[in-house]
Amino acid sequence: MAKLGRLQYYVFSLTVTIGILIAVASTHPAKVVLTTAILAVLEVSFSFDNAVVNSVVLQRMSAWWQAVFMTVGIIIAVGLVRFVLPIVIVMATAHLGFSSVINQALHHPHLYKENLDAAHVQVAVIGGVFLLMIFLGFVFDDEREEQWIVPFERPLARLGKVTGLAAVITTVVILVIAASESWKSSVLYSGFGSLAVFLIMDWLGNKLENEDEEGDDDNVAVKTGAAGWAGLALFGYLEFQDAAFSFDGVSGAFAISSDVIIIAAGLCIGALFVRSMTVDLVHSGKLAELRYLEHGAHWAIGTLAAFILVSTHHEAPSYVTGLIGVVFIALAVVHSTILNRREGEAEPGQAFSDAVFGKEKINPAS
Repeated sequence: MAKLGRLQYYVFSLTVTIGILIAVASTHPAKVVLTTAILAVLEVSFSFDNAVVNSVVLQRMSAWWQAVFMTVGIIIAVGLVRFVLPIVIVMATAHLGFSSVINQALHHPHLYKENLDAAHVQVAVIGGVFLLMIFLGFVFDDEREEQWIVPFERPLARLGKVTGLAAVITTVVILVIAASESWKSSVLYSGFGSLAVFLIMDWLGNKLENEDEEGDDDNVAVKTGAAGWAGLALFGYLEFQDAAFSFDGVSGAFAISSDVIIIAAGLCIGALFVRSMTVDLVHSGKLAELRYLEHGAHWAIGTLAAFILVSTHHEAPSYVTGLIGVVFIALAVVHSTILNRREGEAEPGQAFSDAVFGKEKINPAS
């Protein structure tokens, strides 16, 4: 495996992908196989920022929990989040039984999509609120020295000194959406439920991880990452975060295919590669090497959260939300690579780069 280099992180995903495409090709025409591949690419484009943010959390976990993330986590991400969860949502909002919804999904996909669309506001609030909290938690971090888009990040970091500001802002957003929906109780439950899940998981993960660190032997030179209950809490956080990202991908998938089996196959392939990219970023050191990659991912998440929440009244094309995320990631990679090569030397174009993005080391407290 060592000779494979970074390719080793994608062997499993490639193997499963080949198996899925062969299975689809054996029962469907070539154009359906192409549709499956397009759905996979769609899922990756929607979730590349998810892979980056996942890697930030994953590197805090022990090797055992990282393995769980790549095995059990994939089953949860594909089977439960991208297939079962939409069915449960339709059951709850359309007041139908499980067998009826399954029958719709398999034999009347257009009716199934209509019922899923009818729950769009509640689903958008759940996903949008969770992603918004991830973004605000990042930009309000007043202890982070390295900044990317300084004109925005510096004042936001200073605002982060106000305790609970992210939760307050998110609460206002929930109330505004609920008011526009005639104060539907389901919107309030969805919004505050998602906010509560984020706050509990974030607090629990940090608390248990800190307890693990305090219990470590001071003579241990290398920290192996969060294990035990701390690892479980971070794993739960990652899975809920993945669910928040998946809502947009599932919705966009119906614009390409109405066959839920093909949708599940395509999203499965995409989810596998997103997981592989997450592990790759951690173990290859690219997350640390590309200093602004995490920043770009969080700004992509922030814009995605905004689009999802605004979509409760004004739907934006799926390709727009996916493209914006890719642009932020690409800019972060390019800027990080330029600075790594120059290492502080004043070369042509550096002044422009600093003017747009800001210098790499800025203390928020200054």
